[in-house]
Amino acid sequence: MLGWVSWYPLSVCQFRGRSRSSILVAQVGARSMVKTHSLHVMGRTVPLWAVGLVFVALGLIAYFPYLGSGFSGDDFIAINMLEGAIPYEPVQGFWSADVETYEGFTLLWWAELGAWGGFLRPVASWTLTLLYWAFGRNAVPFHATSVLVHGLGAFTAFVVLRRLSGRDAPALLAAFMFLICEDHGMTVAWIATITDLLCALFLNLAFLCHIVARQERKPWLFGLSLVLFLLAMGSKETAAIYPVIVAAYEFFFADRLSEEHQRVTLSTRFRLFFRHWWTWAIPLVVFAAHMILYRSTIPAFRSLMYLDPFSQPGQYLRMVVLNLPVMFASLLTQFLPSIVMMFPATLPLAVGAGVVLFALLVWALLPYRSERAVWFSLVVFVLGLLPGLATEVGERLLYFPSVYGLFVVAWLILQIPRLRRRFTPDAPPGVRILGPVWGWYLLVSAVILPVVLLFIYPFMWIPGLQWPEQTVLDSLPLIEEGAHEHVVYLNTNSSFNTFYLPDIHRYHRGEWVDLRVLSSFNGRVWARQESERVLVLKTEDSGWLGNMFARIVRVTPEFAVGDVYTTESFTATILAVTPDRQDLQEGRFEFVLPLDDPSVVLLYYDGETYRRWEPSPEWELLNPTLDPFGY
Repeated sequence: MLGWVSWYPLSVCQFRGRSRSSILVAQVGARSMVKTHSLHVMGRTVPLWAVGLVFVALGLIAYFPYLGSGFSGDDFIAINMLEGAIPYEPVQGFWSADVETYEGFTLLWWAELGAWGGFLRPVASWTLTLLYWAFGRNAVPFHATSVLVHGLGAFTAFVVLRRLSGRDAPALLAAFMFLICEDHGMTVAWIATITDLLCALFLNLAFLCHIVARQERKPWLFGLSLVLFLLAMGSKETAAIYPVIVAAYEFFFADRLSEEHQRVTLSTRFRLFFRHWWTWAIPLVVFAAHMILYRSTIPAFRSLMYLDPFSQPGQYLRMVVLNLPVMFASLLTQFLPSIVMMFPATLPLAVGAGVVLFALLVWALLPYRSERAVWFSLVVFVLGLLPGLATEVGERLLYFPSVYGLFVVAWLILQIPRLRRRFTPDAPPGVRILGPVWGWYLLVSAVILPVVLLFIYPFMWIPGLQWPEQTVLDSLPLIEEGAHEHVVYLNTNSSFNTFYLPDIHRYHRGEWVDLRVLSSFNGRVWARQESERVLVLKTEDSGWLGNMFARIVRVTPEFAVGDVYTTESFTATILAVTPDRQDLQEGRFEFVLPLDDPSVVLLYYDGETYRRWEPSPEWELLNPTLDPFGY
């Protein structure tokens, strides 16, 4: 990208050989250019709309392998809703439907009463509905739309960061890194996560309108910013952070936004902040009104997968303290935060690395105290993570916050001495040794490696997202050969299969069956027949009912030996739990029908494919081999 962006404003071209004062004067002139609708690239003027097209084109190139990856996971639930197989309220959208209407959830034997609720995300739902009306089951236009929204999100991130900082180079570099960021692979590839993409795009546009309205005294843009904020909230709840971002902007840039135009003390900054209280109070009131509507129409989601910061402040604070360092480690390295979710033993290492990296980052930024956009971006990166940290860490949580985190990264890259002289000549020298080391390291980590990973990650994300559908496709011949009405999976190859299989089966067969999943995780499972109607499963690995997907239908954090769960097909009894009682190790399943009934088919995953299980009174290890990268 730096080769493509080997450009700089014409006024900066004249810096060589000039005094420090003349450099500063020229830089002020260069900064004023950010209000124009064009860029000066390699001696030419390029309109911003052309820059936007370049971002979209680069996005299509970067994510081209995902266009043909089909539907996955929640996508099948949405298709089943659109085809009338699952009831939902079309105005409020797919996510507003209570999860008790999903076969995939209600058929799970460990589902608890009260672990239900929904989300108000009509904008994302309407988007997918329009695509289905236009293209039906063709997934390519769905993926293309996600890539398009991502490209526009990167472009609007550039425009926002340019307005904030008054600098073209770091804003453009940060937006490019956001476009190709390896952490966004799953978010862009999974159609259902268009919620994150739309939310970020509308937040960028809302904040841009607010900035322009404040900088150029255009009051009508305040109204537009509120409309865009509501569209962001209608895409995903993480947009709730917007009023706080606006308040932070008003505080950090209080003197520039006032008519005093001089450096101010901290007390004066507070005075200016409260003088313009309406700028942040109005978005806050709009948010409060939206939440009142939200809670009056949609039941709150209650599950072990999500924490309520208001009713569970202690647990939420613990999540924040542990996982914020993980997200810093992910921002500044190639560490994927979902590794912590898949392999909990890596949490201490990730937390330790994140704390050290954060300390070094702040140290490297100390010489740039006057660069308010840098420190504002660091603060907003942290603030933007807070709503998402009510659940398990993952790449999706980084999506919108990384707009600002990557601006900090871009700034440090451009402090490499040779680049600083060209792109930020007015910036003070950084910390000796540490500054250049950070710059070169981040250049490799955040620019060069992600380009390489663009050719590697599709081979990881696409098969992972396709696991549930592949499970059904591998199983269909075994199910259809006897027209079985009751399908039982003793185990699967991934926790990602936990509650999607009934919906995927309906998508391919056009009908529902009594499909039960007894265990679904990347762990070794033993099975044996205890009697004509009873089978027993056990494991020595973790993750049976402690994985993120299994926890979504649970509200009780601990299990107890002797607990009984009754379904229409069988009764499950817990025989053994882990020492912390957070997971299951052995369970007994007594079926209504005999295990050898012709209408019943027992399936298992042997480590490579799915097979029909023949009951045996001896313990049998179902899957002697595990996927080293499974979860």
